[in-house]
Amino acid sequence: RSSTELRELLSSLNILRMPTEQEFQLYQKWTGEWGLSKEAILQACAQTVKTATPSFGYLDKIVEKLYNKGELSGEEARQGLSQEEQQRAEAGEVLRELGLKGITPELLEAVSAFKAMGFEFNALLLAAREIARKPVRSLEKYIQLLDELASQKLFDAESVKKYLKQSKKPSQQKKTSAHQYDERAKSDYDDVI
Repeated sequence: RSSTELRELLSSLNILRMPTEQEFQLYQKWTGEWGLSKEAILQACAQTVKTATPSFGYLDKIVEKLYNKGELSGEEARQGLSQEEQQRAEAGEVLRELGLKGITPELLEAVSAFKAMGFEFNALLLAAREIARKPVRSLEKYIQLLDELASQKLFDAESVKKYLKQSKKPSQQKKTSAHQYDERAKSDYDDVI
């Protein structure tokens, strides 16, 4: 029975040959030890299309991720993989707005955590655009800005937009004029010379 299922699995990966002993052992681990359903494994197979040459090694990493997250049924795997795909897409958008390259686990975690905190996705994009205007662009600066927004309880795009617009206005603090400088008490400078 599992030999037939394994051949079906190989076929879904466009591998048209008999399964090897190592592949059979992996399949036994996934279904026997870990308890994943055949449907969950097929959902993982669908994810391998992102690589030019799908392999059992790559499939094993995807299946292991499902197992670690407790997504053992076909439906749980489908939902989990779909959610992960959406998170990667959102992180990619943030990255483009930041003007940076390369989705990192830190970026995925940051976007996910700030959304869980209550940030609208468009607010995250506005913050990324703001950082992209700065001379130094980095994930750290982005996280600092989002922390600042969170401390102000600004989670929606409209509030973030207002805050960023307000923070760009020149400060209204009084500047010291040359005349005021000259009028300072001489004693302020006596010990300098």
